[in-house]
Amino acid sequence: MKKTVMILVVLLFSIRSYAPFDMMNRMEAIAERMLEEENDMELFNLLELEDGSKKTRKKVFNLVQPIIELYLERGEYKYNFPYMQDSISHALACIFVSESSNRKGHSARSSLWLTHKNPFGLTGRNGVTKMSWEMIKGKRVDMNVTFRTFNSLNEAVESLLWDYLFKTQFFKVRQSTSVKEFLNNLYSCGYMTNHGWPRFAYNEIYLKSIE
Repeated sequence: MKKTVMILVVLLFSIRSYAPFDMMNRMEAIAERMLEEENDMELFNLLELEDGSKKTRKKVFNLVQPIIELYLERGEYKYNFPYMQDSISHALACIFVSESSNRKGHSARSSLWLTHKNPFGLTGRNGVTKMSWEMIKGKRVDMNVTFRTFNSLNEAVESLLWDYLFKTQFFKVRQSTSVKEFLNNLYSCGYMTNHGWPRFAYNEIYLKSIE
């Protein structure tokens, strides 16, 4: 698969000066889609074997972070986070790992990513309804939640940035200056309800993955 993508990319550059503009757009779209499918399959295969260990969380983080970085640069989304353009992909990778991986206290792997390509726990009116839980006034409350469904990680990243984090309530998140501040602001703005999540995401996922 990787060879096919590379051949197509080389072909694109070699004929760029001669091919019609609409043809180039179609070929670039095909190459991008093939790359997305390949990246998603690598993550799928790794998460299928996910056992919740620190070692595996690190593998998932280090695989997904450069993929998210690629999508951020391609869509020029990094400008929405003026004070942490070089580390926003690390912050989003923390969310991916914490929401998609098998964690302590969770017996099942997250089908939101494996089946519905929703690694960020994004909710919405249209999607798939699953049993989940939130922390409300310090207590765990089980409830049915409707989660969004996507076709690829790239599509989910776009939705996270434009449909969620671009809302007024997340202004403080967009002004974050570090991964730690981003994760804390994400919790304080209501994206996460578990008060221990920012500490877990920063200490157990981010720091352990970059050491």
